[in-house]
Amino acid sequence: MNWLTPVLALVAGTMTATAAFLGARMTARQRDRTDQREEWFRRFQWATTLCLSESSRERTVGLDILDEIAKSRLAGPDEWKLIEKFSEAALARYPQQVDAPAEPAGEEGGEAR
Repeated sequence: MNWLTPVLALVAGTMTATAAFLGARMTARQRDRTDQREEWFRRFQWATTLCLSESSRERTVGLDILDEIAKSRLAGPDEWKLIEKFSEAALARYPQQVDAPAEPAGEEGGEAR
Protein backbone atom coordinates (compact mmCIF):
# COMPACT_ATOMS: atom_id res chain seq x y z
CA MET A 1 0.00 0.00 0.00
CA ASN A 2 3.06 2.24 0.11
CA TRP A 3 3.09 2.52 -3.69
CA LEU A 4 -0.58 3.58 -3.86
CA THR A 5 -0.08 6.94 -2.12
CA PRO A 6 2.41 8.37 -4.63
CA VAL A 7 0.33 7.12 -7.57
CA LEU A 8 -2.82 8.76 -6.21
CA ALA A 9 -0.92 11.98 -5.55
CA LEU A 10 0.40 11.94 -9.13
CA VAL A 11 -3.09 11.34 -10.56
CA ALA A 12 -4.59 14.09 -8.41
CA GLY A 13 -1.85 16.53 -9.40
CA THR A 14 -2.27 15.71 -13.09
CA MET A 15 -6.04 16.18 -12.90
CA THR A 16 -5.64 19.51 -11.11
CA ALA A 17 -3.12 20.77 -13.66
CA THR A 18 -5.35 19.65 -16.54
CA ALA A 19 -8.39 21.38 -15.07
CA ALA A 20 -6.41 24.59 -14.56
CA PHE A 21 -5.10 24.48 -18.13
CA LEU A 22 -8.55 23.89 -19.62
CA GLY A 23 -10.03 26.68 -17.51
CA ALA A 24 -7.36 29.13 -18.62
CA ARG A 25 -7.79 28.09 -22.24
CA MET A 26 -11.57 28.60 -22.12
CA THR A 27 -11.13 32.02 -20.52
CA ALA A 28 -8.63 33.07 -23.21
CA ARG A 29 -10.95 31.91 -26.01
CA GLN A 30 -13.87 33.77 -24.48
CA ARG A 31 -11.78 36.94 -24.12
CA ASP A 32 -10.62 36.65 -27.77
CA ARG A 33 -14.20 36.21 -28.95
CA THR A 34 -15.32 39.24 -26.93
CA ASP A 35 -12.47 41.33 -28.35
CA GLN A 36 -13.37 40.26 -31.89
CA ARG A 37 -17.05 41.15 -31.40
CA GLU A 38 -16.07 44.55 -29.99
CA GLU A 39 -13.93 45.19 -33.08
CA TRP A 40 -16.84 44.08 -35.31
CA PHE A 41 -19.07 46.60 -33.57
CA ARG A 42 -16.47 49.39 -34.00
CA ARG A 43 -16.43 48.63 -37.71
CA PHE A 44 -20.23 48.70 -37.76
CA GLN A 45 -20.20 52.13 -36.12
CA TRP A 46 -17.60 53.38 -38.60
CA ALA A 47 -19.68 52.10 -41.54
CA THR A 48 -22.86 53.70 -40.20
CA THR A 49 -21.05 57.02 -39.79
CA LEU A 50 -19.94 56.80 -43.41
CA CYS A 51 -23.47 55.91 -44.53
CA LEU A 52 -24.76 59.15 -42.99
CA SER A 53 -22.11 61.31 -44.66
CA GLU A 54 -22.96 64.13 -47.04
CA SER A 55 -20.53 62.59 -49.55
CA SER A 56 -22.09 60.02 -51.86
CA ARG A 57 -18.71 58.32 -52.19
CA GLU A 58 -18.44 57.89 -48.40
CA ARG A 59 -22.02 56.59 -48.26
CA THR A 60 -21.16 54.02 -50.92
CA VAL A 61 -18.07 52.93 -48.99
CA GLY A 62 -20.14 52.70 -45.79
CA LEU A 63 -22.71 50.45 -47.48
CA ASP A 64 -19.91 48.30 -48.93
CA ILE A 65 -18.40 47.92 -45.46
CA LEU A 66 -21.79 46.93 -44.02
CA ASP A 67 -22.09 44.32 -46.75
CA GLU A 68 -18.67 42.89 -45.89
CA ILE A 69 -19.09 42.81 -42.12
CA ALA A 70 -22.44 41.07 -42.56
CA LYS A 71 -20.46 38.13 -44.02
CA SER A 72 -18.32 37.84 -40.89
CA ARG A 73 -18.71 34.75 -38.73
CA LEU A 74 -19.16 37.19 -35.84
CA ALA A 75 -22.40 38.49 -37.33
CA GLY A 76 -25.44 36.47 -36.39
CA PRO A 77 -29.15 36.85 -37.16
CA ASP A 78 -29.54 39.88 -34.88
CA GLU A 79 -26.62 41.68 -36.51
CA TRP A 80 -27.97 40.86 -39.98
CA LYS A 81 -31.31 42.41 -39.06
CA LEU A 82 -29.55 45.48 -37.68
CA ILE A 83 -27.49 45.88 -40.86
CA GLU A 84 -30.52 45.34 -43.06
CA LYS A 85 -32.65 47.92 -41.24
CA PHE A 86 -29.85 50.45 -41.12
CA SER A 87 -29.02 49.99 -44.81
CA GLU A 88 -32.67 50.46 -45.76
CA ALA A 89 -32.87 53.65 -43.68
CA ALA A 90 -29.61 55.00 -45.12
CA LEU A 91 -30.74 54.31 -48.68
CA ALA A 92 -34.12 55.93 -48.00
CA ARG A 93 -32.42 59.01 -46.60
CA TYR A 94 -30.50 59.64 -49.84
CA PRO A 95 -32.51 57.98 -52.62
CA GLN A 96 -30.65 57.52 -55.90
CA GLN A 97 -27.57 59.32 -54.63
CA VAL A 98 -25.40 56.29 -53.94
CA ASP A 99 -22.69 55.90 -56.57
CA ALA A 100 -23.14 53.01 -58.96
CA PRO A 101 -20.24 50.55 -59.18
CA ALA A 102 -17.65 51.64 -61.71
CA GLU A 103 -17.77 49.89 -65.07
CA PRO A 104 -14.62 48.11 -66.22
CA ALA A 105 -12.58 50.09 -68.75
CA GLY A 106 -13.44 49.42 -72.37
CA GLU A 107 -17.10 48.51 -71.83
CA GLU A 108 -18.52 51.96 -72.44
CA GLY A 109 -21.02 52.36 -75.26
CA GLY A 110 -22.24 48.77 -75.08
CA GLU A 111 -21.00 47.69 -78.55
CA ALA A 112 -17.93 45.69 -79.46
CA ARG A 113 -15.77 47.37 -82.10
